[in-house]
Amino acid sequence: MFIYRILIPLLRIAAKVLFGLRVYNANLVPRIGGIIIASNHPTYLDPLFIGCACPRRVSFVAKRPIFNMPLLRTLLWLDDCIPVSRGAGDIGALRECIKRLKSGEVIAIFPEGTRSDHGRMRQFTHGAALLAQLSGCPIVPCAIINAYPAWRLNAPLPRPHWRVEVRFGEPITVEQCDPELREIIIQRATDELMARMRQLGVH
Repeated sequence: MFIYRILIPLLRIAAKVLFGLRVYNANLVPRIGGIIIASNHPTYLDPLFIGCACPRRVSFVAKRPIFNMPLLRTLLWLDDCIPVSRGAGDIGALRECIKRLKSGEVIAIFPEGTRSDHGRMRQFTHGAALLAQLSGCPIVPCAIINAYPAWRLNAPLPRPHWRVEVRFGEPITVEQCDPELREIIIQRATDELMARMRQLGVH
């Protein structure tokens, strides 16, 4: 926590200088209680942008191979992030997310499951909606805009790029339901999340 408090102001300055980071609707992020920040994923810099934009401390769900990348390990503050395995559902990671959410923490997830298709949003997986349904915590849509040129899909390193924006949306509540209706409710919430992202300017 102490290191985070020291780093985040410095990273905010760097994000402003190098990427012209602008934040919109941060007031829509609830100040207390567990929340799920669900974001599009145009670049590897997205955890930096979200961490700088969010008024609360954020823990990220990240694929295990990223934990071997020193630069991203630093940007993600990976000591407090949640590793998730590729492929089949990672029950351990799911339980850890629910535990942290119920204790009042903020978890950020990228429902595309991987980086966007050259900056274009991919179909969302059900992860964010499932977490919301099981934890009872709301989803806050988070749109990262104009970021793709800062680190294109095949580029080895990032480069400065002006006018990156982070836009937060109104929280989405996923209703509790009987197990037999869970799949329908989760799909409906996922569709709503994608629609909200498009309203925030993601394409």
